[in-house]
Amino acid sequence: MTAKMVSRQAIQIAAGNTTASFHDFDEGNRCAEINNASLHWALDHASDAGKARYMKYGKKLMIGDDFPPLNETVLFNLAVLNYTDNENKTESILNAPNMRTPANAAHNPGIHYCKLLSPFRALEWIYTDSLYDHDGLKPKNQTASNIEDIVNSEKEFE
Repeated sequence: MTAKMVSRQAIQIAAGNTTASFHDFDEGNRCAEINNASLHWALDHASDAGKARYMKYGKKLMIGDDFPPLNETVLFNLAVLNYTDNENKTESILNAPNMRTPANAAHNPGIHYCKLLSPFRALEWIYTDSLYDHDGLKPKNQTASNIEDIVNSEKEFE
């Protein structure tokens, strides 16, 4: 999901602060702040059973810093959210591409673009994607007793 926002510097200038600095208002991890809010929304709205399974087995999604700005529209449009697993696959760090321009830029002045984690994509991570490495699909050669054990273990999350 991509968002296009007016930069904070441009808002300050429009509000009368003509000395607003691009570096003071628009540098930092603005995309990460929004992605973190999406993740927290998903955790707040996940079912108790889904959240319990995620906390017990799931690979935790961590929101990392934004990538350095891509100030070429083509590069930004081709960029995607980046997920990087830690060595033991207990955490995945999400880094977001962004593009931002100062209010006096020749092209796209005063704009901030972000690649964002949808709140519903965050829910999908909690319910499904986080579970692949530590609670994923079982081998095809399961025995009847193996399947019974799996069914019984699922009941603890109901």
